[in-house]
Amino acid sequence: MLVFRRLGILGLALLASCSGGGGSSYPLSLSLTPNPLTASYYQYQTSTSVGLSATVTGSSNSSTFYVYVIDSAGTFVPGSISVSSTGPNTYSTSLQTVANRSVGVHSGTLQIKICGDSACGSVLGASDLPYSVTVQQTPAATGTHAYVTNYSDNTISAYNVLGNGALMPLDGSPFAAGEGPSAIAADPGGQYVYVANYGSGTLSAYSVGTDGSLAIVAGGPIDIGSQPGAIIVDPSGQYVYVVTNGGSAILAYRLGAGGMLTPLQGSPFTVVPGGAGTVIGALAIDSGGPYLYAVGGLIHSASVLYASSIGADGSLAVLTESPFVAPYTYQPSAIAVDSALSYVYVADIYGHILANSIDGTGAVAATGVYSQTCCGNNIGAMIVDPSGKYLYVTETNLSAVVAFSIGLDGSLSEVGTGNVPNAFGGTGAMAVSPDGKFVYSIMGTNNVGAFSVGADGSMTTIGGSPFAAGNGSRSIAVIKVQ
Repeated sequence: MLVFRRLGILGLALLASCSGGGGSSYPLSLSLTPNPLTASYYQYQTSTSVGLSATVTGSSNSSTFYVYVIDSAGTFVPGSISVSSTGPNTYSTSLQTVANRSVGVHSGTLQIKICGDSACGSVLGASDLPYSVTVQQTPAATGTHAYVTNYSDNTISAYNVLGNGALMPLDGSPFAAGEGPSAIAADPGGQYVYVANYGSGTLSAYSVGTDGSLAIVAGGPIDIGSQPGAIIVDPSGQYVYVVTNGGSAILAYRLGAGGMLTPLQGSPFTVVPGGAGTVIGALAIDSGGPYLYAVGGLIHSASVLYASSIGADGSLAVLTESPFVAPYTYQPSAIAVDSALSYVYVADIYGHILANSIDGTGAVAATGVYSQTCCGNNIGAMIVDPSGKYLYVTETNLSAVVAFSIGLDGSLSEVGTGNVPNAFGGTGAMAVSPDGKFVYSIMGTNNVGAFSVGADGSMTTIGGSPFAAGNGSRSIAVIKVQ
């Protein structure tokens, strides 16, 4: 049995009687990987962990071994560590660096010793492991900010988006919200943020300061008389649309001076003919019309798209051909529009995605282009990047974000997957930075997964991800302050 202990400077005195150096004179030999040990992280991450594996060969009469990891330079945290057996005579562990190390390169040599007793009076094997740990300067803020609604805390977490896409909490964050903040949306100009408070049945409007801070707009929050669901701002930044929970109509507001919201004449607008009992679950807008699409569906029934044109005054007019059936999808969970290529995608809780073409009148037709992401996993959200080239999908059962390239025919080709470790479930709500360089997704109950986007749309996990949010995180919006 192996018992691992890790000692700092104090350990050197305790083990003063132990000989160092290579393992040739000992009955046990160690082969360490990687060798040398290297790591690199940003200062905002505070510290990092480094994996280490060891293969032990030779023989000894001892049934229990004590393994000491000694770092005289003090780069790694002293204390006990856990060890896992990964194969015959092979073991792995993780070493944690000391918090808040200065920017620069920290080098030294770890002494790894296998002892037959807890005081290391009998050294059975030893090896030296050189290391180099680089702490990089925290990237500068970019003027881009992310906002996350925390349902259980009644707050909004606010962040600076750093140059590498990492999220740094803003001073003053989290900001107070209404009761049970759920959905969030921002105007394209980055001046205002709107939050639907499910618990209190209200809609809150916030102005965004030059530093990303939030200030409640005068006159708010607005009582909407029911529990709000999805919320969206039109591409012109003039109108805000809200779905009430379990409703078949959409509330519409004009965005006025200072971010104040005024109900439009004729609001709420019924988009489900006859209020046919279908619950609207998600909204998306095609800027080419503009057209607003709502998706709904009943259990074991095909998804249905409800389409409306958006008038110059923000009013909604149901298209003559609406509604449109989206076959192959059941119990819809997400909708996304690619305005560049004129497609609207519908996804369901079983992992199905269907591409539907949009014609010049806003009418929708199923293309027959159909995808299943993987293993029937629940799709929590979808979003198209600003270029219209890529579709990002969250699979909440796998705590993963899947990236697809979009073909001219609306077809989807997977180009990569990003994972958020140990953050299963959650809403999966997503946001893409306005420049398309970063993708964010709510995973678990209080995590934001963050990924940088490659030239082909593939994703790389950003150092420090997932980033902590408040309890019961529900939705996310990312804006560039103008």
